[in-house]
Amino acid sequence: MKILVVSLLSIVFLFSDADLNKVRAQFPNIASEEQADAFIAILKNNNTAEAKGYIAAMNFMKSRFVSFPFTKLKYFKIGKKQLDEVIDNNPANIEMRYIRYLMQKEIPQFLGYHENINEDFKLILNGIESSDLERSFKIKMLGNMLMVSNLTSEEENELTKLNQNL
Repeated sequence: MKILVVSLLSIVFLFSDADLNKVRAQFPNIASEEQADAFIAILKNNNTAEAKGYIAAMNFMKSRFVSFPFTKLKYFKIGKKQLDEVIDNNPANIEMRYIRYLMQKEIPQFLGYHENINEDFKLILNGIESSDLERSFKIKMLGNMLMVSNLTSEEENELTKLNQNL
C-alpha cells in the first residue's frame, strides 16, 4: 500500500513538473488571453509556489489582450495580489522574483507597481548561480531579462556577465 501511494504521488509530481515546464517554456511569450487561460487551467491544481507565480503572471498578461480598461485593471490587480502573496510566502524564490521583475519592468509607470525592481534584480543576481534551477532555464531567465526594453547599461552588463559565467 505504501509503495502504491508513493508511486501515485510520483506520477502526480511528474505531471505537475511537465505542466510547469510547458508554461515555463512559453513564458513570457504568451500570445492571447485564451493561451493564458489554458495555462491557468493546466496549473490550477498544482500548489507549488512556482505554479502559483505563473498563474499570477498569466493574469497580468491577460490584461494585454483585453480592450476594456476596467477588465485590464481587474486582471492587473488579480495578478499583483497573487504574485505578491506568493513572494511574501517564498521570499528567497529566485523564479518568483524573476517573474515579478519582468512584470514590474514592463508594466506602465502610472500603475505604480515598480517598488521591487531593484530588490528583485539584486536577489536574482546574487542567487541564480547557486539556485537549483536547471542551467538551461537560468540562461533563459537571464536572456528574458536582457530583452526588457528599459534596462540600464549597468543592468545589461551585469546580466550579460552573469549569463556568460553560467
